[in-house]
Amino acid sequence: MSVPAPSALPTAPQGSTRELLRLAGPLMLSNLAYTAVGFTDTLLMGRLGVVEVGAVGFASLCLLTLVLLLRGSLNTAATFVARALGAGDPAGVRRWASVFLSCGLLGVPLALLAPWLLDTLFALLRPDAEIAAVARTYAHIRAWEIPLVMLGSAALSVMVGLGNTRTPMLLAWLVVAVNAALAVLFVFGFGWGWRGRPGPPCWRWACKTRWHWCCCAACMARPTAPSGWCAPRGTSGAAWAGSACQPG
Repeated sequence: MSVPAPSALPTAPQGSTRELLRLAGPLMLSNLAYTAVGFTDTLLMGRLGVVEVGAVGFASLCLLTLVLLLRGSLNTAATFVARALGAGDPAGVRRWASVFLSCGLLGVPLALLAPWLLDTLFALLRPDAEIAAVARTYAHIRAWEIPLVMLGSAALSVMVGLGNTRTPMLLAWLVVAVNAALAVLFVFGFGWGWRGRPGPPCWRWACKTRWHWCCCAACMARPTAPSGWCAPRGTSGAAWAGSACQPG
């Protein structure tokens, strides 16, 4: 059996600026998309009134407080999946992905406890009564999106661990457009005012979670990933993962 020339062998990632930008660039653009969603919310609520802006902002912070610890923990899936991928261990990739995707189901009991937890936060923080009346209803409605947030975050982190940062970026900007269109429709088109504002985020996370899971399932079917996702162009994921473990 002939041995391939050294130049033909796959090379492990070198940590060059180009490689880092290939992975980090789409993530930076994804973060800009999240900022755009917040800007859209503020813009629309600002047309309803000062109380609505304050109530939506306060309620969103309370919801973030509830999910931050669990969501941050699920985001560590990228580390474990990437380590298994770099070790050339497809079974390990699937195992870690399954563990974190299953942990995303913890969002269900958290959503059931959310009304009580939110009321406790409101009692501790004591917002203005006018703001609290709007914020409490808004937060209780949006609490039902918590399971979707957890499952979507886990699937997103698995994809990032597989080196696929482009798909989450495209989905993030698609969600910006969907969120803006639904917000205008629910708030102004149907005339629901601030009561229509929780609808778009719930729809947004429902669509986003479904897309993330579909993409994650495609990646899981081939955990070494097609060229351009987890391996350099022209190199199979299996060959690249194997070479990444070889001593230099």
